[in-house]
Amino acid sequence: MVAFNENVDHSIDSPLAGLGYGLPISRSYARYFGGDLSIMSMEGYGTDCFVYLTRLGDTKEPLPI
Repeated sequence: MVAFNENVDHSIDSPLAGLGYGLPISRSYARYFGGDLSIMSMEGYGTDCFVYLTRLGDTKEPLPI
């Protein structure tokens, strides 16, 4: 496990890093594939993000992980 280093400039890795585009883009992708994204935040506990995707067709759809 690698420790988080605050002194690293992540903007060279991804031009959208840290700008707040991650969840809106993820929701757009989920809705494009027939699903949705929901967020539940509880003060003092943290935030959970859930991605719901529907299955397309009746055949097995292996997804690479």
